[in-house]
Amino acid sequence: MSDISQRVPGRITNSSDLMLFHPYLFGPMAFAADIGAIVAMSVLTGTGYHYAAYGDMGPLMLFLEAGLIVALFFTLPFLFREKYNLASYISNDARIPSLFFIWNYAFFSMFALGFLTKSTDIFSRGTVVLFYFAGFAAIALLRAQLARQVTLGCKTGRIAARQVMLVGTEAKIKDFQTQFQPWNHGLRVNHSIILDEHFDGSAQKGDGRKLEKILDDALSLTRQDRIDDVILLLPWSRSSLIEHCVEQFATSSVSIHLGPQAIFDRFIDARLTKLGSIATLNLIRPPLSKMEIALKRAFDILASIAGLTLLSPFLLLFSIITKLDSPGPALFHQTRYGFNQEPFEIVKFRTMTVMENGDDVKQVVANDPRVTRFGRFMRKWNIDELPQLWNVLKGDMSLVGPRPHAVAHDQEFTKKIAQYARRMNVQPGITGLAQVNGYRGPTDTDEKIRLRVEHDLHYIDNWSFVLDIKLIWMTLFSRKAYHNAH
Repeated sequence: MSDISQRVPGRITNSSDLMLFHPYLFGPMAFAADIGAIVAMSVLTGTGYHYAAYGDMGPLMLFLEAGLIVALFFTLPFLFREKYNLASYISNDARIPSLFFIWNYAFFSMFALGFLTKSTDIFSRGTVVLFYFAGFAAIALLRAQLARQVTLGCKTGRIAARQVMLVGTEAKIKDFQTQFQPWNHGLRVNHSIILDEHFDGSAQKGDGRKLEKILDDALSLTRQDRIDDVILLLPWSRSSLIEHCVEQFATSSVSIHLGPQAIFDRFIDARLTKLGSIATLNLIRPPLSKMEIALKRAFDILASIAGLTLLSPFLLLFSIITKLDSPGPALFHQTRYGFNQEPFEIVKFRTMTVMENGDDVKQVVANDPRVTRFGRFMRKWNIDELPQLWNVLKGDMSLVGPRPHAVAHDQEFTKKIAQYARRMNVQPGITGLAQVNGYRGPTDTDEKIRLRVEHDLHYIDNWSFVLDIKLIWMTLFSRKAYHNAH
């Protein structure tokens, strides 16, 4: 077995191969492309609107200045966060919701500046509206095309953001290449340094001298081929061998990484962090930051107050009809688990002849005889959920989040689905990603439970304010949101 393998099968390793983007030139090029796209759309929409409306090209220099100001505000956050690099485009860090947020910040920052300088009256409303929508469309399409070209370039070997050396056991190196396919992430594996399974990192005779020779040769290759990163693919328990490798490669100007372990497959957001001065591997973090929680809560309060105020006549009318339709109270209270598994009393319009609560709750099915006539109408159009605006105002719930289930069903589903309890890491919602995709109604099979939980966990892991707005819109106008309502 060769100790040093200089070629990864199927991958190019010669640094003279044609490159689509040079790693060090890509950042300035992407930055310039953002600036150019925004300024161009400012000028094009401004002159185009003026020519169509007034027969002249309008104040060209003012359109140019406005575009430059918006471009400056737009690009600064990416510059400060060092997002103008190949890795960001390969991993698609700048997703549409993130772009939308930063575009709004940049656009309205320009208007705040214009307000302070008393220059906002120079621009017509038509110009502003056109620039807002056309500018965002241009920047989104540009970045999507760049990301596509970068991804394609990585797969064909025409782009390599980093020159990489893999060091570890043969099995670990093969597993790493098979699972992660580093060339799809902008990594060019120049060399694979294979270490015997029984190396322990000692500098004693025999194996010690053999290890030293391998590492010396590997160190020479890092300098010769200008390697950017060395990835140590060794079990973390082999601390002595890891330390020995680190000491050896630390004499070269490379970035040294300890490769992923199997535990990362379960905790995909695991990252090294510090508690004070104590270094730890953070396996799970709260899904929302304190600032995001505050933003979500502020929106919930304002929206629930507005909803309760505007809908109060209808809420009263529905209460009266419910009372007249069948014996019993207008409102139905049931215990549910909320954030951090804290119990609360959810309030809904009563839609059934029974009011089950506790350890035995039978789910509603199609043509369920327990559902009242008016209750069936309310359930079909989600009207029975409207009183939960009061739960939102109180802080028991949010407008958007995983739907809370009856306590009896929570206890049952927790035993069946491994990550079911993670749904309670955020506040439950009146609506959610599962509901707008049609995953509501009875969960009478394990597959239905799994799909609902998968959507809920996707929402938790990908939360954004824009996503909440989108889900509220879909709840009102998407046909899927009304499926399986029994």
